[in-house]
Amino acid sequence: MQIINRIVELNEESYGTDFHAGKAYVKLLEELQEFWEAKNYGDEDKMSDSLADLIVIAVGEIRKMGFNPYVILDEVLKEVESRKQDPRQA
Repeated sequence: MQIINRIVELNEESYGTDFHAGKAYVKLLEELQEFWEAKNYGDEDKMSDSLADLIVIAVGEIRKMGFNPYVILDEVLKEVESRKQDPRQA
């Protein structure tokens, strides 16, 4: 949980606490584009960096929306884990 708190603090210090869906979309899209560009160049280091940036942005935006990122991630993980029994849901 410490990493989640660090991400939230970083986001609040760098970007404030107000949620703006359009701004969140642009930031997430930029990272997805960077990931795809890195994939096209075969740059796995940059690909992993872009994926990590997506996580950081998403956690910050979840918090800005007023949700606890730890709780949200835990619930999503439980839901994904429940699909293990049925490969068609993967």
